[in-house]
Amino acid sequence: MFRSALVVTEDLAQLARWTDWLERAGVAVATCPGPAVRGRCPRMEAKPCPLREAVQIAVVGTRSIEGGRWTKRPERRCTRVPDDGTTVFVDEFGVQATVGGTLHRIGQATDWTLVSVASYLCHQPQVAGKGPDRT
Repeated sequence: MFRSALVVTEDLAQLARWTDWLERAGVAVATCPGPAVRGRCPRMEAKPCPLREAVQIAVVGTRSIEGGRWTKRPERRCTRVPDDGTTVFVDEFGVQATVGGTLHRIGQATDWTLVSVASYLCHQPQVAGKGPDRT
């Protein structure tokens, strides 16, 4: 099965590290520095992102906000249209992914956790009953 991912983070060292982890696991990786660096992002305009639509999953670096709603973070919009639950969010507290239609904190942001979650999502023909089969 062909596996593909988009890695999105403004931290270039993190971008390189996550890309390396996924590529070593056999995942084809595209990268994006995110809206803070690029200055423009189709998802900020509620449009589909061609990069995000072309891959099976996205691994998105986010910054948590104490006391704030996480959905207000621009990075949290890096999903397919409609959102099919195949975006993995990573912040200083760990990895979060949608499993069974609900966002769950999976564990620490280690190479094993990130690659395991990415691999799991790549092998799901339809996550949460939405989205096309991208196998």
